[in-house]
Amino acid sequence: MKVVGVYIEHFAAAAEIRERPELKSHPIVIGGFPSDRKPVFECSVEAVEAGIVPGIPLRQAQQLCPDAIFIPLDEDKYIRAFDNVLDVLEQFSPAVDADGLEWARILLWGRTALWGGGRSRWVVVGRV
Repeated sequence: MKVVGVYIEHFAAAAEIRERPELKSHPIVIGGFPSDRKPVFECSVEAVEAGIVPGIPLRQAQQLCPDAIFIPLDEDKYIRAFDNVLDVLEQFSPAVDADGLEWARILLWGRTALWGGGRSRWVVVGRV
């Protein structure tokens, strides 16, 4: 039995960029605005490079990266976008399992002609 793991780094930020391409290459912070007493839900790679990580207060994120673009949290949008990813993965196997908004596992039994034999392995999808 072969299991493939798919990881999409910073998925919520990728979903925002897909919807608004002008955000690409900008530090993006998702979760609200600096005046909100909330944590960062997710952020882009550029925001991570400025020291921002999920879970820190939005106000602290602004202090770390004053040029960041702050976006209100829209979990429903990210769930719908990830459901679309799962739909694509189901073209390879009906046995797809999600773990959060960044990880999915695909069971590829009976697919050796497509994927070859051997041990299970993880496939990492890079920046989106």
